[in-house]
Amino acid sequence: MKIVRILITLIALHFFAGVYSQQIEILYDSSYPRQVGGSFPLGIKYTDKKGKTRLTRGFLGGKQYWLYYYINVLGGTFNKGMVNITDNPATITNHQIIVIAQLASDPRICSQISIPLTYYGLTIADYTPSSDDYINGLHGDILDVYISKFYDPIYKGELLKVKIYSSSRNNELEYYVHPTNGQIRIIANGGDGQNGKDKVNGESADDGGNGGNGGSVTVYILENARDCLDKIEILNFGGSGGKGGRSDNSSGRNGLNGLNGPTPRIQIVKNF
Repeated sequence: MKIVRILITLIALHFFAGVYSQQIEILYDSSYPRQVGGSFPLGIKYTDKKGKTRLTRGFLGGKQYWLYYYINVLGGTFNKGMVNITDNPATITNHQIIVIAQLASDPRICSQISIPLTYYGLTIADYTPSSDDYINGLHGDILDVYISKFYDPIYKGELLKVKIYSSSRNNELEYYVHPTNGQIRIIANGGDGQNGKDKVNGESADDGGNGGNGGSVTVYILENARDCLDKIEILNFGGSGGKGGRSDNSSGRNGLNGLNGPTPRIQIVKNF
């Protein structure tokens, strides 16, 4: 009886050791810049309990479909082999996002990795208003932008901090940009006018809505960051007018394009 129990124990240990010898490794293409609103390829290397390795399609060039895994991204989303980093910098901490991968058939088989942002490439801070609930486009935002350069001990390097205060949203967000390999585009365009609705049975078609005017942007930049002005791009164009609707015998008028906003004001300052 004792021998039987020992044999059962050994079989059980062998079984569970086999299950938990399975491994998921998360890999990503480090050649891609990683900034707020950007994206980069992700891959999974899975080793089963027999030691056989499988690679996902896409970045790793494997044959395994993504439906075999659950992927969760803290600080972004995942779709078809690509991690899409959030466009809201307030949801990112310590300059990194976290990716968690689980085997769909057994979520106990999982892996987690922290992926640092590089802040290389183009970051887009888009404050164009949504015009979904309005016929005429809304006017662009009034933005105050504060730019400084500093050494970040968590990032372990110099960064540009771009703090943007939005008048219409009444909030303040902080973006980070690499001072050499990064750029930020701040958009304060006016909203587009809606297209006019088509009509039938002799009714007059609706006119298109007018585009909103471009917003107003003021930039305050510390003296220590004045050499990085070329990393800041500002757009504040007027919104496009909507197209007139059509009816049986005539068409509605097209809306007017909005006016471009004033030339952005840039001030070099010693402190904020």
